[in-house]
Formats: sequence, structure tokens, C-alpha cells
Amino acid sequence: MLAATAATLGADPLSWVLGGGEDHGLLAAFAPGQKLPRGFRRVGTARAPGDGVSVVTVAGAEPAFVGWDHFGG
Repeated sequence: MLAATAATLGADPLSWVLGGGEDHGLLAAFAPGQKLPRGFRRVGTARAPGDGVSVVTVAGAEPAFVGWDHFGG
């Protein structure tokens, strides 16, 4: 439903998910190659530690998004 609404509005649904400000359950981790349980969808890959967190789409692009700053003044 989210993807269909975003397509209708010409918006990026990933930016809504990552920066929309709503509470949501986002992550679960599974071993590489493991079949995902029903209702789950692959959205990324965990890699070895580095500098901070990067969000890269399956297509390889970094999405542009902004979200609520809970610690902002």
C-alpha cells in the first residue's frame, strides 16, 4: 500500500519509511542465503563495522531523506 501511494504521488517510499517520523518496526537480521519468513522483505545488508551507518538502496543509491530530530532544540 505504501509503495502504491508513493508511486501515485511520485514520491520515494523509502524516504517515508526512513524519515517519516512515525514509529515502525524496521529491522530483523538473517544469515546470508537464508530463506526469509513470510511477510519479510530484504532491504539491505549488514557489513563489517566501519564509520557510522550508511543506508544504501538495493539499487545501490543513497536515498535523500530528512526526519524528525528528537534531540534538536
